[in-house]
Amino acid sequence: KDLEKLTQEFFWKCIHNTFRVGDFWTQVKNSEIKGIYHTCGVPESLEHIALECDAPGQKLIWLFTQQL
Repeated sequence: KDLEKLTQEFFWKCIHNTFRVGDFWTQVKNSEIKGIYHTCGVPESLEHIALECDAPGQKLIWLFTQQL
């Protein structure tokens, strides 16, 4: 797949909430703990993982991304 197609799929999944994070796991029996972000113990979401989390290395990833 080319990068454009992968980007389109990523945004479609974001808009339609199809990633298996956070609330998805509250619907799966005995998997509720998977809805908590393991790094900092808060409810998992794409927004938190990508933008809000202060986990070690998070800022470094964004620095590398800016250099692309």
